[in-house]
Amino acid sequence: VRSNVLANGPIRVLFELEYDLFPVEGVSVSETKRVSLDAGQQFDQFESHYKPFVFPGKITTLTPAAGLKKVAGETLEINAGKPAF
Repeated sequence: VRSNVLANGPIRVLFELEYDLFPVEGVSVSETKRVSLDAGQQFDQFESHYKPFVFPGKITTLTPAAGLKKVAGETLEINAGKPAF
């Protein structure tokens, strides 16, 4: 629903994206994602911040989780001769 550019220089691009509310177990939650792209780097940085909106006096606990999607028939490829970093 909104975006905000925090840095737009030749070395780093940094911006935030604000998403519309979405329901999680009956609670409306907002997400703000911060994206950082650095010149000459192979990795970008993404941060997501979530904020639940609840009625006053109501206690709500949401547990964040992250996962990987598993697809039937996928194969794992490893290059043992090359370091990961």
